[in-house]
Amino acid sequence: MTTHYPLNTGERDALRLQRLHDIYAPYTQTFLQAAGLQSGMQILEVGCGTGLMAILLAQAAGPNGHVVAIDRSAEQLQIAKQNAQRAGVDNIEFICLDVLNIKSLNRQFDFIYDRWLLMFLPAPFATIRDLFSMLKPNGILTTEEASFFNLGLYSYPAVSAVQTWGEIFGKSCAVGKADGYLADKLYSYYQQIGCQNIVLKMHQPVLTTPIEKSVLALGAYSFQTLALQNGFLSEEDYQKFIAELTQLETQDVMIVFVRNALIRGRKPG
Repeated sequence: MTTHYPLNTGERDALRLQRLHDIYAPYTQTFLQAAGLQSGMQILEVGCGTGLMAILLAQAAGPNGHVVAIDRSAEQLQIAKQNAQRAGVDNIEFICLDVLNIKSLNRQFDFIYDRWLLMFLPAPFATIRDLFSMLKPNGILTTEEASFFNLGLYSYPAVSAVQTWGEIFGKSCAVGKADGYLADKLYSYYQQIGCQNIVLKMHQPVLTTPIEKSVLALGAYSFQTLALQNGFLSEEDYQKFIAELTQLETQDVMIVFVRNALIRGRKPG
């Protein structure tokens, strides 16, 4: 993988990922169920991270279904295995594998899902094409990507730290050579690989509780190293920035958070 992932991984980032999952997953679950996710399926999740979505997919697949969840980070997979064990889910097979080598699995699936991964790949269209080739006839491909160059991020009342958060997040992803417009390209990509019955939705959550709003400070901690290394803010200003984000958690401020694209399509039978 030639891009640089701009955020922390492992235990340092587990809480942020959990909070993001709690915010986005309910809408995602509804979208995947409408896509055709059901009991008995053979499912692949690419870039499973700490396993939070893999657990939901495994629960949907039921005892007669099976989930293969891959990630290139052994540290992430260790957390994922622990999360699955705590959830009492035993129909997930965790594999340490870079998505660029995904075809080495040499398997076919009924349902393939990836979240917040493709934008960080050097050739996302090639990966989408590879995943599509791993579907069984009538199989379903689903992708979820943050639209981080079209965040739609704002707060009311306006808080300058929220705007700064969006700017630093975008700069950090750009330094990592991520494709900030990938979410906007997904519909075209799905058409090009031959998907049928394509459905594209956009979801933009509103953060109102202290726990929900904590994802901004947690995110700032996660991309802090990269931001300081590239001089986006001085270390002193960055600490003030995090303090402002932390303070707004208990303030009467509504935050419209990062816009998220979800797309699904079916392989011809």
